[in-house]
Amino acid sequence: MSKKIEIAEALEDSWPPLRAFLKDSKQETNPSFQAMPLSTLQDPVQLSSILKRYELTFDKQIPVASASQWSIDYFCIMIPAVMATAVLVNGVVDLRHGAVRLLLDDYIPLALQVDCLYQPQDSVGTIADELLRFGVVGVVDSMADLARVPRKTLWTNFVIVWDALFSRLAQLYPRNERIGEAQSWLDQAEVSMVDLRLQLRDLQTPYKKNQPSLRATCCLRYQLFDAVDRAYCEACPQNNN
Repeated sequence: MSKKIEIAEALEDSWPPLRAFLKDSKQETNPSFQAMPLSTLQDPVQLSSILKRYELTFDKQIPVASASQWSIDYFCIMIPAVMATAVLVNGVVDLRHGAVRLLLDDYIPLALQVDCLYQPQDSVGTIADELLRFGVVGVVDSMADLARVPRKTLWTNFVIVWDALFSRLAQLYPRNERIGEAQSWLDQAEVSMVDLRLQLRDLQTPYKKNQPSLRATCCLRYQLFDAVDRAYCEACPQNNN
């Protein structure tokens, strides 16, 4: 791995939300937060415990629905923390070798905690490939087996969050070519799903009148809470209303 980059220095002038998604492990955090190595999310016992406790945060306990919503919350942390860091501050989160932990607040994904960043030696597409390999595929497979959430639903959630993030970044930073590279990567990306290969772009969120239409997989948080406590997730188009 190449030269280390101090996180505070890298994020100083970056897109403000990135400082919420990515945390320096050398800084103090709320002692009530849990810091779990990413590898534990592929442990059926650990992940099952997280999902069961997470389910209790909702008024309606529907295991498949709450597990799908947890995946959206997880992707809303992982994708910006890794990919926005790559395209905006030219830094790499080392998912393969680094001490990377997921911060949880009452079992809700809160941020990605890392020791440092690195200067990239690879393309944006290669960084995205490593995000899939070391931060997404194993979690999707474990969740599909444990919670019986269809893999296609989980990968659709991934695409929803990816598109929401890079649509926002493209508007904010229209001259950043690396954002375009990330958008192009999704057009070519494929994942294995049981006995077939799935092209992620085939799961693109449908658009109507320039707004994503609400679908069961992207408004679960809205459905699971009672009316007085409803909250929209990061990728929900209703956040703009």
